[in-house]
Amino acid sequence: MEYPRIKVMVTEHPNRSTERLRWIVGETHPLLGDSKIVAIYANEDFVEVYSLTAGFKSGIRDIIQIDHVRLLQEVMPAGIWRDELERAELGSPDDGPDDPGDSPDPSETQAAQTTQQPS
Repeated sequence: MEYPRIKVMVTEHPNRSTERLRWIVGETHPLLGDSKIVAIYANEDFVEVYSLTAGFKSGIRDIIQIDHVRLLQEVMPAGIWRDELERAELGSPDDGPDDPGDSPDPSETQAAQTTQQPS
């Protein structure tokens, strides 16, 4: 089993913008009352929700755009949790230019110095 795994997700309702849907692994599908959510996987663009109907007659995969997701809750063993926490504390290369550990772009530094010099 690969970790971390998504356990809970909250999304916007597809037809009612003010309503939120809760997707919980092991619980009933929020839009299909006869289905149970088996797994949730996410990447940078979308989230896939895998569900089974009652009696295991049909499998369902919902694909939800990541910009409709309001919350993802992941579960993992303590050792992986510590590794994830350490990685988050150290930052990652895709944290953006405001990360204090990143070296500034030389052209940005030169432009900032030029605008700050007195005339």
